Amino acid sequence: MDLSPELFRQYDIRGHVGVDLTPEVAHRVALGTAAYWRRHGQGTAVVGRDCRISSPELAAAFVEGLLDGGVERIIDLGMVPTPFVYFARHHLDVGPAVVITGSHNPPQMNGFKLALGPGTLYGPEIQEVAALCRTAQAGARVGRVERLDIFPAYRERMRELFPDGFSGLEVVADAGNGAAGPYAPAVLKGLGLKVHEMYCEPDGTFPNHHPDPLQPRNMRALQAEVLRVGAQLGFAFDGDMDRLGAVDEQGKVRAVDELLILYWRDIFPRYPDRPTLVEVKCSERLADDLRRMGAKPEWTPTGHSLIKAAMRKVGAAFAGELSGHIFFADRFTGDDDALYAGLRLAEIVARSGRSLSDLLSDLPPAFATPETRVACPEERKTAVSDAVREHFRGRYDLVTVDGVRVLLDGAWVLLRPSNTEPALVLRAEGRSEAALAAAKAAMEAALAAHPEVSRPDW
Repeated sequence: MDLSPELFRQYDIRGHVGVDLTPEVAHRVALGTAAYWRRHGQGTAVVGRDCRISSPELAAAFVEGLLDGGVERIIDLGMVPTPFVYFARHHLDVGPAVVITGSHNPPQMNGFKLALGPGTLYGPEIQEVAALCRTAQAGARVGRVERLDIFPAYRERMRELFPDGFSGLEVVADAGNGAAGPYAPAVLKGLGLKVHEMYCEPDGTFPNHHPDPLQPRNMRALQAEVLRVGAQLGFAFDGDMDRLGAVDEQGKVRAVDELLILYWRDIFPRYPDRPTLVEVKCSERLADDLRRMGAKPEWTPTGHSLIKAAMRKVGAAFAGELSGHIFFADRFTGDDDALYAGLRLAEIVARSGRSLSDLLSDLPPAFATPETRVACPEERKTAVSDAVREHFRGRYDLVTVDGVRVLLDGAWVLLRPSNTEPALVLRAEGRSEAALAAAKAAMEAALAAHPEVSRPDW
C-alpha cells in the first residue's frame, strides 16, 4: 500500500478522510506503530478517540492493526478528550498510547497522536514510524482488547488536586461540540463551580462553531454568554480538549500569553531556580514580567511535543504556547490538559478575590497581530526563513531558536516555517501602534525579495 508522505507531520500523523486517510491506511499505520512500540519493548497500549464522524471507523481499524501487529493488551477508552489518554498512561503506568483525533482541524481531517514513555512522538520519531508503516507485516494475533471508563479516576484525581473546591465561582464552558462536552462540565460542577454549558453535545460536524479557540470568531458566542449570565470566567476547549481559550468577566478574550503571566506569577516563586521556558511566539510582556520576578527567560521553539520534551530535559515546572497548549509539571503530569489549565486559572481568581481583568490590569499596553500564515512552497520554507534571518543579522538583535524573531525599537516581529503546512508563520507586537506598524513594514520589506511568498494579511 502506498502511503502519502504528507500524512507524517512534525507532531502527528494526519490526513484528509477518504482521500489519503482511510480505514485501510489506519490499519497500515497501526502495524507500523505496533512495530515501533515492540521495538522499544512495549506490549500494552492505551487507545482513545474524539467525536469526529470518521473517528469510530478509523479507531476500529487502528485497533485491528495493533492486534495484527502483535500488541498484547489494548486498553480502549472509547470517546474521550486527549488529556484523558495522557492521564490513563500515568494512572495505569502504560507507556504507549494513541489518540485518533483531528484536534482543532477541519471536520474532513483526522489523524493519530502517538505517544511512548513520558512524551508524544514528533519529528524523527514520526519518520521512524513512517518507515515501519511501509514494511511491517501482520502476524499471529496474541492480544486482547479491554474497555475501560477512565473518567471516574480522572474526576477523583481532580478532586484530590483541588480539595477546597470553588464554591461561588460562576463559569461558562464552551466545548464546541467536541470531546470535552460530556466531561468538562461534570468535573467543574463536582468542584463547586456554577457552570453554564455551551455546545456540550458531541457532534463531529461542529454545527455551532469550529472548536478552535485561537480564532476570534469561534469565541464570540462564549463572550456574549459570559456577559449575559454575569459569569466570572469563560472557558473554550478545542476539539480534543488539549488547548484552552479564556474570556474574562467583561467578555474580553484574554490572549494565552496573558494567562501565562498569571500562571507564572503563581508558580515561579515556588521554583525560582528552575528554567523558565517561553515559546518564541509569545509576547515580550511575558518575558519582561518574568525578568521582573528575577527569572531568566529561555526562548523555545513552537510545538507542544517540543515544549514538553524541553520541559523534561531541563526540569521546568511550567510552560505554555500561544496556541493554548499549557503544561503544568507543578502539581500535575506536565501534559497539556485544557480542563486542568482552566481549573488552575479559576483557582488563581478564586484565591485572589479579584476579577481576571483586574489581575491583568497592571500589564503595559501592547498592540499585536494574530498569528498570520502566508503561503510558501514547501521546498522553499526553510530557505526563505534563513534568508530573512540573514537580512536582519547585524542590524537588530535576533532570537533564532525557531525561524527568526527580530527585536526592533519598542517592537518585535517573528517569521518561522510552519511545521504543518506549506506556509510561513508571522507575528508582530509593538508597545504602540506606530511601533507595530514599523515592525510589520520591516518584515514585509524583507519578504519582498521572495516573490514565491504571498503577501501577509496582518
